[in-house]
Amino acid sequence: MGAVNIFGQRPRKSGLSKRSVIKGDFSSYKINHKELRIFKLNKFMSFCLLIFVVLSMASYIIVISKEAVIKDIHTKTTGLFYENIDLQNKVDNLKSFYTIDNQVSKVNFLQKADKIIEVNNVKKPAKIKHIFNKNNTKQVPAGF
Repeated sequence: MGAVNIFGQRPRKSGLSKRSVIKGDFSSYKINHKELRIFKLNKFMSFCLLIFVVLSMASYIIVISKEAVIKDIHTKTTGLFYENIDLQNKVDNLKSFYTIDNQVSKVNFLQKADKIIEVNNVKKPAKIKHIFNKNNTKQVPAGF
């Protein structure tokens, strides 16, 4: 026997019997397809968000490592710059000595003498006494 519903029609019988495994008075839950689609969309969007967060963290780590490498290169470059300044000062100092040495070698101070002049013993001249005439000296005005 079939039950009559409100519209006065009998429900169609299907080949499957709808017997529940658990006995009791339970209200049936109808699946709303819109809610199911929204749930799937939310799940997909949260998965995409998770991927973007992981990618941004990876890119941040890469950027930080690159900055560390750049900072290391900068400190090495600065050290080489100051070392270059010191070496340039030493080179300039050596060049100045080298130019002086070249000039000295061109002048050739260490030549042998062409002639040797011999000088006999010379008597010292007698000391001349300085005679000051006090009357001829000019007076310098003193005072303010």
